[in-house]
Amino acid sequence: MLCHTSSVAIPIVNLHTPKKAVLPSLRSTECRLAKDPKRAESYCSEIHKLEQAGHVAKVSPEETSKTLDSWSIPHHMVNHNGKDRIVFNCSFQYQGQSLNDQLLPGPMLGPS
Repeated sequence: MLCHTSSVAIPIVNLHTPKKAVLPSLRSTECRLAKDPKRAESYCSEIHKLEQAGHVAKVSPEETSKTLDSWSIPHHMVNHNGKDRIVFNCSFQYQGQSLNDQLLPGPMLGPS
């Protein structure tokens, strides 16, 4: 499991999602990567870059069970403009809550 780390303090209401809630997404990603070894290698490389930069960290099951404030974020890989990127699905909902619901909205980007 990966955990997003940040130096920005954001007040979040009790968010908790069990690992089993995001496993279907993880299994789907694993199946797609198993069919394409080159893409799987790129995926591992991108995850490693995120770890090295301190944006994500490996979290043991013991660590996640110590607190009720843990939110697993499903993710997958996309290829945009010839570059592979990891996309985190922060709109993923569990029991009617999502991480996006807890964050402050940004500015309107389109016409109102």
